[in-house]
Amino acid sequence: MKSTSVFIFTRIDHFHGVQRSKSVVAQSTVRFETLRDELSVSKEKCQGGVLCNDTFAVIMQSGIGFKSVFLITARPYIFSNGYQIRFNEGPCSYCGLGYIVPEWVDENPSLSDIKQIYGSNTALPTTVLVLPLKPDKVNPVKQQLSSIHPEVLLFLSKIKWLSVREDNDDPRLNTVNAISILSETNFVQRKDYDAESYTLHLSAEEGTESERECSYYMWKQKFPVRQEFKVEIRMEADELEITLAFPMGDRPHRGMHSPVKSKGDAPISSLPHMFRFLPVNSSAYPVLNAVRESIKAKLVEENIVPSEPLTEQKLFHKPREVGRLMPEFWSILNKAREQGVSLLKLSSHGKYILSYSFDKEEYDYILGFLGVEPVDDEWYAKCIQSSNLVHGVSENVYLELLKYIADNWTSKFLSTNMKNIPLLKYVDQDEKVSMYSINGSTRWNGDKLVYLSSDSHQISWLIEWNREFRSVTNFSFMPESTQEALRLCSKKEALLKWLARHAGVGVVNQVNELGDTMPLVDSYGYVIKQRKGVLVPANGSKWTGLIVSNLWKENGYIELGEDYVRPGYFAGKYTFGSHIVDFLRAHAGASDVPYISPPNARIPAVSASLTKQNAFLLLDWIRYLKGRPVPEKFLTCIKEGSWLKVTLNGCPSCKPPSQSFMHTSSWGNILQNGSVRVDIPLIDHSYYGDGINDYKEELKTIGVMFEYGEACEFIGKRLMHLAASSTLTKSEYYGEEILCFKTELQLLGVVVAFSENHQLVINYLKPPSSLTYLANEAFLLILECMHLSNSSEKLVKALQGTKCLKTNVGYKSPSESLLSHTEWGGLLQVFNGLPLIDRNFYGNRIYSYTTELKRMGVVVEFEEAAKVFARSFRNMLRKLPLEEKIQLKDTPHKFPTDLKKCILEEKWLRTRLGDYRSPRDCILFGPDWESISSITLLPFIDDSDKYYGKKIHEFKKELKRMGAVVEFKDGAQFVVNGLYLPQDPSCITAASALSFLECIRTLLSEKTNSFPDAFMKSPCFEDYFQLWKAWESSGRMLSHAECCNFWGFVSRHWSSKTEKTLADGLVKVPVSSGRDGILLSNKKDVFIADDLQLKDLFQQFSPHPIFVWYPQPSLPRLSRTKLLEMFQKIGVRTISESVQKEEISTLKGNDQSEKDWSSLYWVFLRALPSKWKQKGGKSCQGLLNLTITETVEPVTVSYNLSLSSVESINVRASRMIRWDRESSKLLSMKMDRSKGHKYIIEFATCFSEVISEGLLWDNGDHMYELTELIKLAFVLEFNEEAVAFLMKSKNLEIFMEDEEFLTSVFPSV
Repeated sequence: MKSTSVFIFTRIDHFHGVQRSKSVVAQSTVRFETLRDELSVSKEKCQGGVLCNDTFAVIMQSGIGFKSVFLITARPYIFSNGYQIRFNEGPCSYCGLGYIVPEWVDENPSLSDIKQIYGSNTALPTTVLVLPLKPDKVNPVKQQLSSIHPEVLLFLSKIKWLSVREDNDDPRLNTVNAISILSETNFVQRKDYDAESYTLHLSAEEGTESERECSYYMWKQKFPVRQEFKVEIRMEADELEITLAFPMGDRPHRGMHSPVKSKGDAPISSLPHMFRFLPVNSSAYPVLNAVRESIKAKLVEENIVPSEPLTEQKLFHKPREVGRLMPEFWSILNKAREQGVSLLKLSSHGKYILSYSFDKEEYDYILGFLGVEPVDDEWYAKCIQSSNLVHGVSENVYLELLKYIADNWTSKFLSTNMKNIPLLKYVDQDEKVSMYSINGSTRWNGDKLVYLSSDSHQISWLIEWNREFRSVTNFSFMPESTQEALRLCSKKEALLKWLARHAGVGVVNQVNELGDTMPLVDSYGYVIKQRKGVLVPANGSKWTGLIVSNLWKENGYIELGEDYVRPGYFAGKYTFGSHIVDFLRAHAGASDVPYISPPNARIPAVSASLTKQNAFLLLDWIRYLKGRPVPEKFLTCIKEGSWLKVTLNGCPSCKPPSQSFMHTSSWGNILQNGSVRVDIPLIDHSYYGDGINDYKEELKTIGVMFEYGEACEFIGKRLMHLAASSTLTKSEYYGEEILCFKTELQLLGVVVAFSENHQLVINYLKPPSSLTYLANEAFLLILECMHLSNSSEKLVKALQGTKCLKTNVGYKSPSESLLSHTEWGGLLQVFNGLPLIDRNFYGNRIYSYTTELKRMGVVVEFEEAAKVFARSFRNMLRKLPLEEKIQLKDTPHKFPTDLKKCILEEKWLRTRLGDYRSPRDCILFGPDWESISSITLLPFIDDSDKYYGKKIHEFKKELKRMGAVVEFKDGAQFVVNGLYLPQDPSCITAASALSFLECIRTLLSEKTNSFPDAFMKSPCFEDYFQLWKAWESSGRMLSHAECCNFWGFVSRHWSSKTEKTLADGLVKVPVSSGRDGILLSNKKDVFIADDLQLKDLFQQFSPHPIFVWYPQPSLPRLSRTKLLEMFQKIGVRTISESVQKEEISTLKGNDQSEKDWSSLYWVFLRALPSKWKQKGGKSCQGLLNLTITETVEPVTVSYNLSLSSVESINVRASRMIRWDRESSKLLSMKMDRSKGHKYIIEFATCFSEVISEGLLWDNGDHMYELTELIKLAFVLEFNEEAVAFLMKSKNLEIFMEDEEFLTSVFPSV
């Protein structure tokens, strides 16, 4: 049994006498059970004016039920089974409840009113609901009812027919839309699946269009609901029913439009929920995936994705036309919008920007399905540049923008136009806020243009005074508000780090840092920017009391002008003159005597008497210079100038300090007894007062004498001078006649002979500084005194550290010397550089003092000598010819244990791998090793002509005794450890394979040997990468072979994936650290030596190795060029691009034309062997681009290298010639051949080294040859005939293509 229900939608005032509005009638046919359970109203369901709870229990079981009508109406009416009631969303006047209290209705509307709308000729349905629409719901209800798709009925179990009729005042505007299920056929029950199938025939009628039909094959199947998936409110649901419909024929198109349309009134905030119904996830059934893809293909061509609304108009676009933004940038945009920044151009940079309400992480899967991608990195730069995001926002938002750029700099913005858009605020000379781009924030020479102050109290001062120097300053400061916001920013440290490293913003830690760059006006009125020092103005200074003019001028000092001591208005404030000078003292280094380093010049004032005030000023100056270097001319003039007031026989006079004395109480009566003929010049205490006593140390420094002995010596010298000038009579001194009284003198206690008086030598021994380079008799006398004396510790202590012993290598201290014996002869043939006491100098008598020599520290016993030999062996053995090393076997004496252990364990044998190893880790190459060598990396002893040569094979027996492998059968373990199979297996010869199998057989027959893990399996790149990470964390040094094997494997398996893995994951790279091993260091502090001049400089001054390792010489399978290229790709920087340089010397010279240097290019290309040809053209072209400048003086350059682990390294270099590759400039001193041959060869050597290092920095194997050729050609003044003969002597020739190249470059050659 079926029943019909009618829904009448109308305006609220329709039944109140106003007939202007239209009505919409929706009619449906439902089964009787539905009417009874859901729509009909009976007395049982209405008690006391309130619907019973069981009614709502039934309704709420399927959702919000009848209450949902209150979304579109305030008073719904129900006419059913004779009942005429309505509900009101407002509270009831009786009980105060809303929504659920029924009210009886007699009119407005009445049944007659309803019949008039429904049609008076047709009986009313069982149930009629009248819903007076709220004003804002009229159009949405009409639109939704008119767009219901016919296929909706396929999945509704109770509604079989639905008709929507629009009733208007004008009948011509009335419309009727109806959908219905005409019939149901072919019903089949499938018990095995608990399913049923049938065919439905669907009809759709719209307006005046003819009725359309479509048949559907239906499949309905029930699935049991598992207990763990049940929810509390549906516990009674035991099964789930799923219905599938498959159309047979053309489907009806009514209502088949996208769920979102590009209309201005589309509800953006509700759209994301609609997209949740898309088939985002793939299915396990291919058929359903095909359906999914077809849905996706249609959707991506529809305008369904909303863009960010910039006006009231809302727009939708195809998914591929829309881009997403990073959440952090959305936050910045939203804050900027709140602060009034216009974002009208947000979608004007190649992509429409996805609506913010949709651009959430929770919708990633939906947007990914539709193909909505993030905007590219370049978009952000365009957006920031086109909007007012820098100037138009608050300082906090501006810093948030900078922080966003900093966080994503390396990963997103480093290679974009972000570095070229205005981003960095600064205060310009007109006190306005301007902006620099990141690329524009530094000058070509690296000078920064924008600065911050680390002291917040100095910000305003710096900005104001910077404006005072607007005509000469070359940098600016960020606005004070920006700096203050940065100081309070929670991300301050990270932002400051990025600004310094990547944005070119400097930080002024103290005002003192600006002192050296502050422009100053000198005494001549000139503005000076650069100087070495500053003198306070002469007016009111102390230095003018001693020095008339500026003697520091040659040292780069300037004298401040008088304007600095005058008051005036500066930076908007009144300042006293003394305050300015005090400021310049504190921050610009303005100095005055005595707190200044003196000039290397004579001071005119000290040539005559100084006033007391100036004398004390000079002594204060000497006190200030204590511990500091004092210029020679300055100190000499003070010592020798007659400026010090003294008294002679009570009369005032002036004497140099070096001829003056200061009397002390220790002198006793010397002045009374000895001043009869000698008057001592004493400092005049009556003139200087007691204050002179405070300067005793300073007076000693400048030569004033204080000691009693010095006074006696002065008197003695004076008397001797008088005697020499015959002003003393004979009776006034003893003369040689005193020698006639030895006996009498001896009776008086005077020592007149050495016999038994050796203790006198010990007691009156000179200080150790006077005991160096002793004569043979003097040293033997000291040994004799030690032999006779029971207490000779004083002699031992005085001589132990003094170079008093003559050896075969010069004078040495006793602890450095050895007393040789004839039985040491065999060892001494090898260690001929040891300091052996010179037997010819001292004679055999020296051997009678063995005990005394041993007490002094001389090595006299063989056991101690053996230790010295062992230490010397470690330092000398690698440098000795091999035959001298092997001669150690011929020594007739017992071989020292320490020395034997040293020979067996030290790494002193060079291998073909380029490293040094102990004998037991080396192999002597022979014919048996020839075949296996092509598939292994083995430590063969280097028998090339550059090292041991073929003569090494003469010592096969001795090498075997030392542990070296000399037979193929003994080296199987080396083979498996050093296996190095080529990437192309076809390169393995049969002989190599057989030799390898022979090694395996040998190992299998020896139980003690085993195969390494790396040999038993084929390692992949990931294994090697993990091995390197383990090495990084271990902190140990790597061997040469380990590095060669690792990087050789990387070279053979190099790819873009390998490059990315190493670039992202490798923290440390190998650095050159000597022969003992290879260190791993952070790749940020390691550099490629592409400039060998810089390499030599920084190797001397760097506290630890900083240059990347490579095998020397290059290995066939691991060339240096390939290895350096890989290092550069994974993040190792070149030294030339990493240093900051500053020209110290002022270059004054003339540029030279190319033709003046054409001979250089000629000889270079002529000297180019065929193995260099490929590089030769490029190198010649690099020379062609050079600008050659001749200078008068050597070129001095300062280089600064910043490191992350330690402070920056700063070095200076001064050379005759320097090649600045960055600016393509060759700086050369002008050569003067008149200075002689030594100067010419020195200049030629420097020139050839600079050119060769610049051209072949990555090909060191051939650099020496090219250096020698260019040097000789330079000495020959590049004479063509001489160069041609030189080439022939070196077996070099030039080919036709080279002739063509030279002709094209130098037509006149």
